[in-house]
Amino acid sequence: MHSAPAHIIERGKSDALLNALVFLVLVCSGFVLREPAPYDVLLIGLMGLSVMTGLRVPRGLGLPATLLMIFFVFDLIGVLHAINPEKASVHAFVTIYLGMSSLFFACLLARDSEKMLRIIFIAYAIGAVLTALAGIAGYFGGIEIFTENSRARGMFKDPNVFGPYLIPPALYAMMMLIDNPLRKAWIWMGALGILIVAVLLSFSRAAWAHFLVSAAMMVGLMFLLSTDWRKRGRIVTYVTILGAVGVLGLMTLISMPSVSGLFTERFSLTQSYDVAESGGRFQGHLVALKVIFQNPLGVGPYSFAVIYGADPHNVYLQTALTAGWIGGLAYLVLVLVTLWRGLDFLFRRTPIQEFFIITYSTFLPLAIEGIIIDTDHWRHFYLLLGLIWGMMLAFPRSRARFAAMRPPGP
Repeated sequence: MHSAPAHIIERGKSDALLNALVFLVLVCSGFVLREPAPYDVLLIGLMGLSVMTGLRVPRGLGLPATLLMIFFVFDLIGVLHAINPEKASVHAFVTIYLGMSSLFFACLLARDSEKMLRIIFIAYAIGAVLTALAGIAGYFGGIEIFTENSRARGMFKDPNVFGPYLIPPALYAMMMLIDNPLRKAWIWMGALGILIVAVLLSFSRAAWAHFLVSAAMMVGLMFLLSTDWRKRGRIVTYVTILGAVGVLGLMTLISMPSVSGLFTERFSLTQSYDVAESGGRFQGHLVALKVIFQNPLGVGPYSFAVIYGADPHNVYLQTALTAGWIGGLAYLVLVLVTLWRGLDFLFRRTPIQEFFIITYSTFLPLAIEGIIIDTDHWRHFYLLLGLIWGMMLAFPRSRARFAAMRPPGP
């Protein structure tokens, strides 16, 4: 037998190194107490290394890349007339870095989607469980660095980001439970329990609703699209068991004095700061709309908050304020096109269909959540954006039809 050619060996080593670095980056994604976070440093280094080693940019990435570039350009123009140009510049460059990270993940998946998706989701789950454990320990152990205003935040700066960050790996854990015998999936049951408790203790109303909608959407799609009646039976069984355990667990948690008071306070559709006559969240939306109409080029990053004392708490208004009409429209179109293209791909038979169901089921509520909160600098938003485009590019229509002969799997 002849030995493998040198270039094949070198490529194998290069792929192994790339996979290891991607794994490390995603494990670190749950550690964001300080900025730049380890995730940012490692990811920027990995992106630079990948470009230097010839990362291929697929042709189909042109539309999201063009929309992002338009957004970037007008975001930088907004910096020129911002109240605090230095601070605004940092905001704009973070936006550019995060947008480029979504394109990077899309390129990775377009190259080797099945293997890379497993690496990304397993690493993401590890990082999420670690930060979730920190949040739970912080809440019950009184560790202030892992809590904020009696709410778990793990290794994040904000409970409202901590909660939604945990949802994609929670859905992945549910998928692994459904797709594997219990004797092989018990570790995922434990991970799911940890993540759900952490989401609850974040006391983020948006995260609670986000998780329930995403989980229902994922389970419903898996049931609808499965052709295996045994799998459908497992879905019904697990949903019933998890629902019962979830209700009992919730009742146990809210029976604790340290939890019940804050849970009762947060368990309402609106809070005082949402509807305050002196300038609540929704009143801020109206003010932001007025400012947008008066400033076609926007007012630059952070300027609205300086003038009116608070951010608009709406990512679509926020992007129009920072990047003007054209930049804000480019961002909105990017989200809408992603959702529309993804909806078509969602029902195609591919080996990565279940991964796509998880990603889309998380991204759709997250896009809607942007109406009440600023998500423009949420790292996992851009990760999900890149995963959606990467999976769609990895399986265009012709390849998807061919792949329909293969059963979907994790």
